[in-house]
Amino acid sequence: MAIQIRHPSLRNMTPMFRELDGYLEVHRIGFALSDPDGFLFAANGRFIEQTGGLPLQTTPLPEILRILRQRWPFPSEQILGEWLRHPPLRHPGFWEGRVHQEKGPEKKGLDLFRIPLSISRKGMLYLFQPVHPGDPPGLIEHFRTLRKSFRMILLDFLDYAVLLPALHSSGSPDRCNSVLLSTSPRFQAGSAFLRVEPDGTDRLKDLSGPVLRSTSCLDNPPPPVVRRGYFSREDDSEPLLFHLPLFAESSFYGWARFPILENMSRKTLMRSKTAEARILSETLHQIRIDLAFAPLLEKDSDSGFYSERGIRQILQDLMAPDGTGESFALVALTLGSPAGEGPLVEILERFSRKTDMVGRLSCGEYVLVLMDATQGRAGKALNRLKEVLEVQSRKDYRIRLRLGMAIFPDTPATPIRMLRSAFQKTMTSVGEPGEATGESSLSLSGEIS
Repeated sequence: MAIQIRHPSLRNMTPMFRELDGYLEVHRIGFALSDPDGFLFAANGRFIEQTGGLPLQTTPLPEILRILRQRWPFPSEQILGEWLRHPPLRHPGFWEGRVHQEKGPEKKGLDLFRIPLSISRKGMLYLFQPVHPGDPPGLIEHFRTLRKSFRMILLDFLDYAVLLPALHSSGSPDRCNSVLLSTSPRFQAGSAFLRVEPDGTDRLKDLSGPVLRSTSCLDNPPPPVVRRGYFSREDDSEPLLFHLPLFAESSFYGWARFPILENMSRKTLMRSKTAEARILSETLHQIRIDLAFAPLLEKDSDSGFYSERGIRQILQDLMAPDGTGESFALVALTLGSPAGEGPLVEILERFSRKTDMVGRLSCGEYVLVLMDATQGRAGKALNRLKEVLEVQSRKDYRIRLRLGMAIFPDTPATPIRMLRSAFQKTMTSVGEPGEATGESSLSLSGEIS
């Protein structure tokens, strides 16, 4: 019994579908995955058979509930009503229950299980399994085994829902015409990319409205351009394409591609399309936070910068063996007086790029994570930051600080060592910071698990 899905998947999920379907058949489990409006993303044959072969695109859950009540020989009014309750009336958390058949020589039961797959409840998973009296409830354990597969199915659908309007937003010739999307939830070492674009063929006549198609990229862009825009041309007959990176915090997802017309200014293109790519990046990132594929990084409640814990999370994520492998610099700023915190915060907000991340470790200690920074690029960035700080220090006596820097992968690859190295090795100073202790007030003795 094959798994049916609402529309074509972006990623090649056939092997996963076969493995998932085989597992569900062995254990006689029916499943359905619905969106917040009650329409199904996906379902397997056992679920669809019970509902009379319903079409996934058009059948809402109230109609499914009506059909199931007719087909299942169980006193199921109350428990099925809770299992398939309309989204605004659903109870929080997961729910499971068992319906027992009262008639028949061989009594049977039906285990029901429902759980949201995301924090925002954008995908609700329903499972059922026929059981005999005395059988222990097993759907929770089955869910734990299959959770990652179900979340990958939901991720693919949510990505599709985000990219579809982005690629069909207007008929303008300079609109985003395709997206290079990482095959994994986030780009990691060894990840490949998919080229996602509108499907202009008529091979999917049974689907109404615009449809996307995806193809595997044979040549992946080199790692050094992960956080940079770059240009490419597939052949001489095609326009030049500008690739804007899709990233957020310590995660990278791919590129949005915009054609450059002959009479178009590249600077104009940058200004008009960067905001569009940023919105797309943030939406993709929020999906992955919602599904726990990307970390929810802690921030300082006062400044809005990342807290010490948040910076450690970022460093651990970037330095992981299966991470992106990007080079980056960690700049440590130690204030000579707490009075300089206000003006320093304003400077860091103006100086930092969208690719950079600022952390507040204490009232006198800040860090700046400069992405895509090799030794040479990091040195130039540090000099620019020093120049900005020196100009401001002549206007404001409170700006007195020391600056240190550590670079990945040059520094031994643990977050604690990198923080300690950046704070303890002063490379330059601004203003008159007074006596340098050479030590940070951070409690950097522990390691991160």
